[in-house]
Amino acid sequence: MEINSSDSFIFVLIPSDDLHEPIEIIKSKKGGLENDELQIYAKNHFNNEFEGHLRLQTIKQNMLTLGKDISIEPNLKSAIYEMSASLDIITVQLPNQRNNYIGVSIYCYSNGIAKEYKPNTRATRIAHSCGHKNIIIYGDSFISRYYDNEEYPWERLDLTLNDININSNWIKICEKDNAGKDLSSYTSAGSFSKAMSSVVGYNPTVDELTLADKPIPKPIEGELTNLSWNQTNEEIEIHLHINKEIITKQIIVTIKPIYLSIYLP
Repeated sequence: MEINSSDSFIFVLIPSDDLHEPIEIIKSKKGGLENDELQIYAKNHFNNEFEGHLRLQTIKQNMLTLGKDISIEPNLKSAIYEMSASLDIITVQLPNQRNNYIGVSIYCYSNGIAKEYKPNTRATRIAHSCGHKNIIIYGDSFISRYYDNEEYPWERLDLTLNDININSNWIKICEKDNAGKDLSSYTSAGSFSKAMSSVVGYNPTVDELTLADKPIPKPIEGELTNLSWNQTNEEIEIHLHINKEIITKQIIVTIKPIYLSIYLP
């Protein structure tokens, strides 16, 4: 059955691969917040056998640490594999009275680093422009608008391809409104780490806060002549010519099996 336009909403998938264009997706808004079609769609997008295997190994390790039997019943094992992937939610436009309680959030895979996803430069640029200066988004992401006023029902609203233009008016307003604010509480990962710290004095590890601790990746501009390398069957030597004053400790290099990233201040 075709979804009536008044009962549906539009959100955008931003692929991490810049060769793939963002696309609009239409879903029903009838599920409300409890059965939100966007989060269901995003979790299915990220869910796979690796994610289930990762959950299973984590549970087994916790049981082993507690000295319990690590054998898991087949039915329980199947249920663990079918569990939904976890999302990190980054609120870039905070709903308030000035903007008629309209918010915008970015949804990405919370284990993007563990799965060695590439940084999503377009989604990261939006988050950065909206005030999340110290965030890197890894892998595909989804961005959506919603109405969030406690006096009225929560509701998804349309956010289209035109809205993800970095020069969009709403992004400029967010940059102004969020200037100087600590936005770490407006990400699901940041909220969790702050809550744990206040309750039990928990201090997250560097890996757990990689998204919050690393600087924004800035693409190296200029001709390819700025980069040169020598390669043999056993090693590769890369030379990068930077036209600015910079010290060694300001450069962060991440080497993964499928890519190499260089972060500059």
